[in-house]
Amino acid sequence: MSIQHSKYKHTKKTAESELHSERSCFEAGQNALIKELQFVGNAIEDGATEMAMIAAESVFEEPVSNILTGEARALHRMVHGLKDLRLEVARARFPKYGK
Repeated sequence: MSIQHSKYKHTKKTAESELHSERSCFEAGQNALIKELQFVGNAIEDGATEMAMIAAESVFEEPVSNILTGEARALHRMVHGLKDLRLEVARARFPKYGK
């Protein structure tokens, strides 16, 4: 009886250890993805701002400046979407054990 009890404890500890390891991997991946989304969002935001500034300076003919302005707006909308995605990733929780 003590051997069976010992096996149960070992199995339970192993399962808990694996669960902790999986949770740690989930959280590490989650944090890495959040940072990557922030990095990409910042890069796109910087590019959009530069495009808008170039368009505002009227370096190019008006039709080209208008295209640049429109593309800058589209990039800003993309950044907003990435922010929303980053928040969703941050809110994600590790699934409960057994589900």
